[in-house]
Amino acid sequence: MSLIHGIVAYAEGGVHGMQSTQRDWSPFLVHFTSADAMKSVREAVPAGKTPKEIKELLEAADKASWKVVEAIAKSGVLRAHVLEGKPTSDPCVSLSECTLPGLIALCERYGRFGFGFRKKDLFAAGARPCAYLGSTEYAVTKDLAKGEASASAKRRLHDLANTYVPAGAGGAMRDFTHEREWRLFAHVHLRSRPPEFIVCPSIYTDKARRLFPKVRQLFPIDVLFEWGA
Repeated sequence: MSLIHGIVAYAEGGVHGMQSTQRDWSPFLVHFTSADAMKSVREAVPAGKTPKEIKELLEAADKASWKVVEAIAKSGVLRAHVLEGKPTSDPCVSLSECTLPGLIALCERYGRFGFGFRKKDLFAAGARPCAYLGSTEYAVTKDLAKGEASASAKRRLHDLANTYVPAGAGGAMRDFTHEREWRLFAHVHLRSRPPEFIVCPSIYTDKARRLFPKVRQLFPIDVLFEWGA
């Protein structure tokens, strides 16, 4: 870690200082937009496609993802959706508490366009980190949620819970802890809560800046990869 930056963080408080030494920790949450667009790219790798073919598929995925970004800019809203596999859950916006290397890994699954926010700001709006539980504990949260009204604490507890099965534990592996998921059970209105930064491929940075003039920073994801993040 950088010594001087760590000392400055301690000047803001002990917890700030401790967090600054944990380089696998982030004060940001990021929502990526286009998992569907990346499906053909992900499938191309095990299918043995050539680097040139994968590059062309990635460029096509970026174009499809950009259309989603344009629609978001037009509406000014990141819309909450019901979770896949949880039809009774309240709609939410899923985000990730990830570091810079995590941004690169996640964009390969969810698309190369993302909206980043300060964690403290979305926590104030109701966002919470997900819990990864064994099947027994998960069943308890499900029982607690039965008959509960939308947005009740017991309902939220279940909506934030995920089942966790590590490799070798028996049964099908289910481990998404690397995504460090958070959920916000509300739409995010970007005009009143503009993102802290936007992640996008470098050739889209000028377009993104025009669409979102209030955004402070643009992170070109391909440049971050080249840089070694």
